[in-house]
Amino acid sequence: MSIAVAAGAEEWDAAAARLIERARVLRSEELPGGHWKAVGHLRRMGWTVNELLERMVATGCVMAPDLLQSHAPGRGRAA
Repeated sequence: MSIAVAAGAEEWDAAAARLIERARVLRSEELPGGHWKAVGHLRRMGWTVNELLERMVATGCVMAPDLLQSHAPGRGRAA
């Protein structure tokens, strides 16, 4: 979420703004006490982060995780 905020995505992308707001709400909530309620909360957080990552890749704010590996030093290049 910090990368999206730093990139200013919420100012020019409505979908990113909604996801950032959703992430803020989820982060501010206390983790529920029951096991399954906590699992549900963590799943919602994971879904939100994943959707935000996909949005940031689509808008060019970050590289896709699979592209990062191929651009790492010593990877993806013939020796």
